[in-house]
Parts: sequence; structure tokens; C-alpha cells
Amino acid sequence: DLDFVSCYPSAAATLPVIDWARPVRDIDPHALARVVTDTLDQHNSTPIALSYVDFQFPDTCRWPSIPIRSGSRGLIYPLRGTGFATSFELADAVAKGAQIDTQRVEYMQPVLNERDAPQLMFADYLALLIARRREHPKGSLENLMFKEMSNSFYGKLAQGVRRRNIRSFDNIKALPESRITSPAHAGAITGLVRSALTGLIDAIEECGGTVLAATTDGAMGSFPHLAHLPRPVTLGNIPGLLDAALRKPAIRALAAGMQNMGIEGHPIEIKHVGNRAKVWKTRGYIIFDGDTPQHGCADGADRSRRRRAGRPSGRAQRGGRPHRQDPRLRPRGCPGAGQPERRLFPPYLTDRTADH
Repeated sequence: DLDFVSCYPSAAATLPVIDWARPVRDIDPHALARVVTDTLDQHNSTPIALSYVDFQFPDTCRWPSIPIRSGSRGLIYPLRGTGFATSFELADAVAKGAQIDTQRVEYMQPVLNERDAPQLMFADYLALLIARRREHPKGSLENLMFKEMSNSFYGKLAQGVRRRNIRSFDNIKALPESRITSPAHAGAITGLVRSALTGLIDAIEECGGTVLAATTDGAMGSFPHLAHLPRPVTLGNIPGLLDAALRKPAIRALAAGMQNMGIEGHPIEIKHVGNRAKVWKTRGYIIFDGDTPQHGCADGADRSRRRRAGRPSGRAQRGGRPHRQDPRLRPRGCPGAGQPERRLFPPYLTDRTADH
């Protein structure tokens, strides 16, 4: 069971301040793909852009990267269609040889600092939360509070972008925007994370594995040719996986976000290991080591008591987040959103109930 480390905070820590005084630029998809890699490699930052394109991936492409809306089922990932894509999704489509006919691409130019590098919007704040969390023992109230502050940060950026009713006893009202709601930044985060998940799926297959399921910020892979490995298993025990993953721009972006927050290490970690698995439905799987359940994906949050009782532990909330399940994994997640009165960003694209 492979997870991204501090996934959503890492994505947020790469985003720049948008210079609303400068005009939104129309940009060619191939030029945008170069901006993505250049900005990432030179400045540990990622561009904010949204495109609306007609696309057709090669028939041999297993995991297309551009989503389209599919009614109540959320987002699906066909080989051809018309849809919105954030910067990393479009760059991934270019890298996979997709034919792209651009209807519109909007690149939101960043505020530049004295070194002509993008000024990062959230990195200092998130780095402060990480530093304050380290001041307290793991599991303490203070440690958990700072962890919750960093992990829930994304939700405040997306709050109110799409209408959602909240109930207090018999009082029902629409959830308003928060004081920091920013559809452009929220959409860029979810687009980056979904692109990273696609990259992880590709990386697992490139080094001989099979993806059983992928949800939110991680994937469960099967590597029968490595069944002999002793415990504990490390990333280094899976030949080529880390190198293949770090060739994906979106995963490199998560690594850059970790650096911006002062977190050391790789952007991927192994959370659980077993010798067999069952996958029975969307967000429904469990890993066994012998006859002992190690980890599962079900409704709700992780519950260690469920694991001790021998029942599947939960991992993704009902209606939750980016998910893919083999065969032909269907993506769950959402790309970006932005200023609806001025921008291309449609509000539904920050909804994390979309099928991925």
C-alpha cells in the first residue's frame, strides 16, 4: 500500500501568488507543458492554468489524464472527448501523445519576487505548521492539532465553490465561502494530486507491478515477482519504482512541496504490506499478510479498532476522493476551479466526490 507523504499540503506548498493585475495569458498546450517543467525544476513552484480542450489519446494509452463530467457519477477518463484540464493534466496528456485541439487555455501569471521567481502563496505558513507540530510529542493534543490544521487547509480553500447545504438540527443553509476561498488554488491542488496519482499508477506498471486500486493519495500494487522479499519492505526493495515515479512531473512537484515545507525524504512511502489482497468494489479492498488483515479501504476514516477486530479498516470517505480500480481504473477526483465570473473554472471541479 503506497501513499504520498503529506499530499495535499505538499501540493499547496508549490503554488504561487496569482498576479491579478497582469492579464491572463492564452498559451499553447506544448508551451504550457514546458512552463510546468521549467517552473518546477528552476523554482520548486507550479503554474496555475486551466484549459478546455478536445482531446484524443492513442488507443494504446492505458491511463488517460483529462477528465470529463459524467453526471452524478462525477468525472470519468475516456480516451477521447472534450473537457477541462489543469496544468499538470494537460502536460501529462502532451507527454502521452494525445492529440489536443485547444478551445481555450488560461495561464494565471504569478507574482515574482526579487529573484524573478514565483512568490509562493502558502509554503511559509505550511512550513510553520510543520515546525510547530514537531515541537510536541507524536500523538499529543498539540501535535494532532497542527496536523489537522495542515491537512484541512485545502478544504478551506475550496469551501463554498460548489453549493453544499449544512444542517444544524432543523436549520438548513448553504455553506458559505471561507475567508480564504480561492477556486483557482483549490483546483490547482486537486489537479496536481490527481495527476500524481496517475503517475504513480504508471510507475507501478512500468516496474512490473499491477495496480489493484488507487484512492485519494495512494495506490495498492501487486508485485508477484517480489513475493520472496523479507519484512520490512522498503521502496528500495522494489526495483525502479522510485526512479519511475520521480520521472513524473506531478510527483516531482509533491517532492518540491515537501522541500518547501522543510520535510525530508521521498514523496512516496509504504504504509502496509501483505501477501494477498481482495478487491470487491469501488473503495472496497483489504490487504492480508497470511490470515491477518493489514489494511483496507471502506467507508469512513482509518480505524485501528477495526483492524484489531479483523475487519477492514477504512480509508476513504463515502463519496470521497480520487479513486481508480483495475481493470481500466476509473479516476476519482477533481481538477481546478477559479473565478467563475471571469475564468474558465467551473465550480464542480473542486468537488472531491467525482469518480476517478
